[in-house]
Amino acid sequence: MLRNKLALAVVSLCSSFHIYASEMQELSDQQMSGITGQAGVTIEIDIDSSGVSVGEVEYKDEGSVILQNIQISDVDNLTQTVDVDPSGNLIIAHGEVSGIKLAIGDSAADADGKYSAVALKSSAGEIAELVNDMALTVDLGAGSTTIINLAETVSNAALIAALPLAARSGSVAIRSSSSLEITGFDMGLFGYTAHQAADRAGINLGGQTIGQFTAAAQSDLTLAQDQLVTAQTNLGSAQTLLGSAQTTLGNAVAADGFTVAFAADGSVQEIRDAGNTVIDIATSAYSSDAATVNAAATDAVQASTLVAGAQQGVADADSVVNAAGVAGGLANDAAVKVRGLKLYGTAGVGSKAVIEQTVWAKGGDAANGGGVYINISRFDGTLDVAAVDVGGASLGAIKVSGIDLSGMTQRIYGH
Repeated sequence: MLRNKLALAVVSLCSSFHIYASEMQELSDQQMSGITGQAGVTIEIDIDSSGVSVGEVEYKDEGSVILQNIQISDVDNLTQTVDVDPSGNLIIAHGEVSGIKLAIGDSAADADGKYSAVALKSSAGEIAELVNDMALTVDLGAGSTTIINLAETVSNAALIAALPLAARSGSVAIRSSSSLEITGFDMGLFGYTAHQAADRAGINLGGQTIGQFTAAAQSDLTLAQDQLVTAQTNLGSAQTLLGSAQTTLGNAVAADGFTVAFAADGSVQEIRDAGNTVIDIATSAYSSDAATVNAAATDAVQASTLVAGAQQGVADADSVVNAAGVAGGLANDAAVKVRGLKLYGTAGVGSKAVIEQTVWAKGGDAANGGGVYINISRFDGTLDVAAVDVGGASLGAIKVSGIDLSGMTQRIYGH
């Protein structure tokens, strides 16, 4: 953030220099004495409800940690100032803003669960989900950050004396004071990526996302249902034809006192005369009628086969759609849910927690104390969690107050 502020200030100054460079003239000492220093840079930021977003941030070591679908919205006139005081201290301050929204990972619009707030990625590219979703609303109080020039020991004596002893040996030290209230924080832990959810639901995605696969499966289901209707219509026509042909043949042989028997598939099994002797159908007077019955029976059998196949296709497609729905639900859910977390000040809900910290750095390698150090000298606030759900059931509420982190210093260094 500091680097961005400084970069913006430099760009602004350079642009002004470029415009007016051709008009520069040498000033006399008297003219110079009449020029006074001007105030620093003011930066105003507005982000509306449509917000700004970042698709993915990846920290890569051997494997990777990934943050996805980062969205910030409802920043109403965040005013920042950048100044350098006479002691060479860089002072960055910001005003109050209420209702800032931050969301990371899955959202209501992410129907197929393709995003993760925090995901772990192996060097082979396999991704597992640690945090499914994270969303919070923040009321930001006024705050400031001072980068103290430790070389100026006279005018900065009071500032330096207030630093932790270990921080005084650096080149600069950063003191920051901020206040905020988190009015709503929700987070889901231990979820599934889209592909993990598909594996658990027994679906082979074949390179598709859950949402795409669901659409394809639904299309298959619709096609199978259409085929079923057609096959059922064909079966009905074939069965009507069969019944008519059987009636015609039955009437014909009955006129001569003969009988006809039909096989299970509707075809002619045999014809017997009045003496119960089997007649050779191929050479009998009824051969053409028998051929009609047999053809109709064949149509009925084929139509029945089509119906059975279409019914199975509908069942298969319906199973896929259901499985894809299960997978989509898994991908958009989490095993552990933190809901309704609030952070507020000592005066209760509606007040802001106060955080003060010092950051400094030491040169050299880690063995010789090199690294960046962080000390939180003040934390006045209460952490209040409305519910923690595990496996779909609430474990109850949690409230933590009287937090004091002043005795802890963190050191960050590479390895």
